[in-house]
Amino acid sequence: MGNVPLLDGWIENLEGAFRRLAPEKKPEREQPRKAVSPPKVKAPDGLFTSPKTCMAGSVDRGRLLVDGKHDFRGTILDLPDEGLWKLQPGGGDALIEELHAFGWLDDLAAFRSAEAIAMAQALVFSWIDDHGYRRDAVWRSPIAGRRLLRLLENAWMIGAMRGEDDRSKFAGTIERHVQMLRGRIRDETRGLPRLEALAGLYRGEIACDPDSVAAERAALALVEEATSMFSGSDGFATRNPEEFLAATGLLQNCVAEMGRIGRLPEPKLRQTIRLAGENLRVLRHADGSLVRAHGGGNPGPGVLDRAIVDSCASSKPTGNVAMGFVRLSAGRTTAIIDAASPRSGWESANAHASTLAFELVSGACPVIVSCGPATGLSDEMRHFARQTAAHSTIEVGSVPSSRFDSPVFQKGKRNEIFVVVPERVVVDQFPGPDDITAIVSHDGYVPLFGLTHLRRIDLRKDGKILWGEDTLWHMTPEDRRMFEGSVAGRNGRQPFAVRFHVHPDAKVSLGKSRRRARIELANREEWEFRFEGQASLKIEDSVYFDEASYANRESVQIVLRSEFRRGSSQLRWEFGCYRNL
Repeated sequence: MGNVPLLDGWIENLEGAFRRLAPEKKPEREQPRKAVSPPKVKAPDGLFTSPKTCMAGSVDRGRLLVDGKHDFRGTILDLPDEGLWKLQPGGGDALIEELHAFGWLDDLAAFRSAEAIAMAQALVFSWIDDHGYRRDAVWRSPIAGRRLLRLLENAWMIGAMRGEDDRSKFAGTIERHVQMLRGRIRDETRGLPRLEALAGLYRGEIACDPDSVAAERAALALVEEATSMFSGSDGFATRNPEEFLAATGLLQNCVAEMGRIGRLPEPKLRQTIRLAGENLRVLRHADGSLVRAHGGGNPGPGVLDRAIVDSCASSKPTGNVAMGFVRLSAGRTTAIIDAASPRSGWESANAHASTLAFELVSGACPVIVSCGPATGLSDEMRHFARQTAAHSTIEVGSVPSSRFDSPVFQKGKRNEIFVVVPERVVVDQFPGPDDITAIVSHDGYVPLFGLTHLRRIDLRKDGKILWGEDTLWHMTPEDRRMFEGSVAGRNGRQPFAVRFHVHPDAKVSLGKSRRRARIELANREEWEFRFEGQASLKIEDSVYFDEASYANRESVQIVLRSEFRRGSSQLRWEFGCYRNL
């Protein structure tokens, strides 16, 4: 373990010690072959000190575990008699990754009962027995980095009332994680997986010896990776708000540990975290959730707010653009617009064709949403969630504004990547005397139809009215000729739809004139939708992928259907709050 001294001799009767900690094994099951017993390692000073506060678990999930149940993405699984590690992998790789990243350890620490502590100890030491000396998929760098962070955060609980042999065994596991991460860190894909591995490595190094050269080297690598990931106007490489929040939390975790050991963080790292906090303010809706496009959602009560506060960001936002998203805020209302192209290539494995889509939240109630990322659901659901039709924007000819290649496989996972994305996205913002305005356009439909989409959104300064204007037009003579040469051009018309997905907690009813729709929110607040232009207004079925329960909920969408004809087509629409709380 770097500079941790090794004691002479070997642990005797190691198998017997593990038998009393691990669940009883079925006699007919062939046991995995184990490596030779590891050397006895002295635990570093302070490894089993008082609990830290960087990780947040769920008391409810911890109580479920103690009661013999595991909450896997909203599905309650009964633990078999053999324990957590014998859960049937019905969730596939996702279940295996979740279990071996040790997130459940935070839940047991949050519950903090005698039964929870005993269960945590039994599970950790049985894992060491079964997987601690093997090289398999659960030792991939990102999983190992997350697991190491959880082991270190909860070492106080694992070492409580344990003998010297068990503590030594645990310290040896920490050392093995550190040694493995040292050797594989360069091979890991850049982005959140690499940052997870680096954060785990740094925490492991300072747990072993905070003054070692290895710890200093790991700190420099972490700072370099963080500043590279968070730099530039587009910010995070994948434009995924959830990943951005997770990466910010990892950096805050490392800075908190630096303060605990009396080391001042690098100024560049502090500046990076402060910038991340300011960007999170832009991505935050009025109800405390993240914008849902490209993988955002609701991270849980207070999680986003705590990350912003811990980042020491300025009390007032320094801007309203982050990671390609534009935020309009007034009164109790926020509207966030996706004002950039999605990534292409490998970085687009979870990206959405949501350019120019917007989301609207009033107070604690979402009004207009996207369908969401469909995390943990089937490939078909994830495919739909990434289409333009799953977002609140224009869809021309039932074609997404960014288009997929055939499915590809990366590290055994099936992914679809974007090969055609809008090349030109133009953003303009300005405050008016009565409202705040954003004007955005993109050329994603030019290659197929010669059409540019221009969207203007205005939010009144009291937050009670949001109106927009969608225009399809030929930007150049070449675009006009492209349209005329297409099938749609020869017919003289091209169908399109403007979609507004409504949150499932809201009730929608169509007015008698069929040019208005009434929206009643869960808190009894009422909004009205109306439009101007040549279009038909319909209420159609939709779906909302709920990240809290990892399930899809039935919902509806307000749809304006029209046709583009030679020249340009324009629709004006408005959402107004007419009965406030």
